[in-house]
Amino acid sequence: MSLIQLRANETVPAFQLENRAPGTYYAPLWAPGSSILSTLFVETIDVGASILVEFQDLGLSDYPTDIIPLGSHRLIDEAGIADKTTVTRFHSKPRAKVTVFNGSVKFGLWLTLKTEHVNDASINAGTTLVYTGNLIAGNIQAFPPIPDKPIQQLTARCSTDQSSSHRLLVSIDNQANWLTLSPGEIFGIVPRGNIQQVFLDSDHNSLYELILLMGE
Repeated sequence: MSLIQLRANETVPAFQLENRAPGTYYAPLWAPGSSILSTLFVETIDVGASILVEFQDLGLSDYPTDIIPLGSHRLIDEAGIADKTTVTRFHSKPRAKVTVFNGSVKFGLWLTLKTEHVNDASINAGTTLVYTGNLIAGNIQAFPPIPDKPIQQLTARCSTDQSSSHRLLVSIDNQANWLTLSPGEIFGIVPRGNIQQVFLDSDHNSLYELILLMGE
């Protein structure tokens, strides 16, 4: 897998939301920052299967033992779970290691590079909301439905498994402006100000994925 470049306060997928068979998967990273905020979302999982996401720092030598563990998400064996963690103490080229055990798992892993350390107590004080589905053209939907908390971070993606002509429309300023995403394209941002809702629309019946990190 090619090197994934992380930029400060931009959210990128280390692994797109897809179904994957049992095995071990790696995502090499370029991370010129102080910490990485990681969100793992498990949408579906086979009975008896589980998934473990670990982060590793690679040394400068060619020895296979020159690998330092940086931490991990908790082992997940059920569907509909979003788990957050932070990664620190790396140089500039850590990697994500994903191991899928005893069955297939549909999951996605999203990463945000931070220029300052973000501790686990801080990120777990809020809530992670994950939405997936099919938008009817012209039927604008608001996420979350009730705007009662600030959005700390959002990632929207126009799903790849649909016609290339489909488009996802995203607005974070109460529908004043719309950003258009083609299948496979992602919009990620750490909003400034008190933004409490994001709006989605489509020009066809488009499939979408949306992850929101909510404050308290």
